[in-house]
Amino acid sequence: MNATTSSPEVMHIDEETFLLLGLALYCAQKFEFGLYGIASHMTHLPEAKKDKRFANLTPNDFLSSHPEKKVLRKATLGQICTLFGERLLLSSEELEQLVTDRNLIVHDFWRELRPMRGVVGIPNPNDFLRGFITNVERLNAAIKGLLSYLMEAAAQKEDRSTEIAITNADLENRKIFESIVAARLANHST
Repeated sequence: MNATTSSPEVMHIDEETFLLLGLALYCAQKFEFGLYGIASHMTHLPEAKKDKRFANLTPNDFLSSHPEKKVLRKATLGQICTLFGERLLLSSEELEQLVTDRNLIVHDFWRELRPMRGVVGIPNPNDFLRGFITNVERLNAAIKGLLSYLMEAAAQKEDRSTEIAITNADLENRKIFESIVAARLANHST
């Protein structure tokens, strides 16, 4: 007997929904890791120095698996997006929606599938999860594009440009980052 049919509590959620839910969580964690990683390099900025969650965070601390260093990584995805999203030229509206959807998936997905007072919060959970996955993967690609630009700039600054190779994937990710930045700038100019 498999887990989806053995419990009456999970019988109403099909296997595809569980698979999409797992993939959505995985993609959200990748985005959060990437964004947090970049933020760990931005703790010298005045707005980061004012926020105790980032004041003592270093890139090495961020990557460390040591329990003492884990305590330094206490900011939420929403806090990271709020503090660094504009500096990274990412759309604040898009980041806010991503955080809202991610929080719904992490904290309220089950509740939103259950009729509360006759209302189901997510009428088509698989479409919602697919849309979230598409959006977060687009933002993951944008983060990779930004990182590609940052690595190239660092190599140029250190006169080590010959040591870096820009791949076709880097170029595609840069295009995605550029399209997000262009949309953000267009929205801010109107």
